Amino acid sequence: MKASGSNILASVGMAACCLLPAVTFGQSEIVKHEGVTSALHKANVGRIAFIAKHTAADSLAAADFLQSFEMKETSDLAMRGFMRT
Repeated sequence: MKASGSNILASVGMAACCLLPAVTFGQSEIVKHEGVTSALHKANVGRIAFIAKHTAADSLAAADFLQSFEMKETSDLAMRGFMRT
């Protein structure tokens, strides 16, 4: 039986889909980070905070977290996710 071009292409695509997670998750540290270092980060691990504008992590304070937000055409809204390392 002769393999057609589309069957070969499908096999290669299937192999790539199966190998991609192994390659991706096999890498140790794709993005360099300093870990959880600030008290604000430690207190909010697993949470997402909405803030009025993008603020650097080292200058972010709990007072910057929005409790409510009114959406307008010119409004800025940013979020910060606090994840474990």
